[in-house]
Amino acid sequence: MRMQRCVKISKQSKMVDTPAVEKTKNPNLVCNENIAHRKSPELFPENVPGAWDMNRTLTTAAGDFRSSRFRTELDTQDVRLVNELGQFSADQLMEYVRNLQNSAYTLGIEEAKQFSKGKFLRIFEKRSDGLQR
Repeated sequence: MRMQRCVKISKQSKMVDTPAVEKTKNPNLVCNENIAHRKSPELFPENVPGAWDMNRTLTTAAGDFRSSRFRTELDTQDVRLVNELGQFSADQLMEYVRNLQNSAYTLGIEEAKQFSKGKFLRIFEKRSDGLQR
């Protein structure tokens, strides 16, 4: 684990990479505050104009969804798929996601080909009477 500490050199501060176990040369420059246990809104507690107001509005808007268990209702096929994926090992789940990504990529390429074909055939251009072809 590497940490950065601030070393004062001739009225200038310089960041120096040091191992975490190395003892500091000047105990006045050591910060023992551990911020790893803090939640993200408390990570940097200084007031940022506008950001905290936006965060407050987003968290109050998100509070409406916390009352329901899911944001959307799941039908029987969705529940079956979730149960099936829950039975997969980590490697099987990674393979499933990889196949899903490959399918999405292939679909995107096919869609781009069809869109280019539509542009070539000018089916997206407007007619002079305002109707599409």
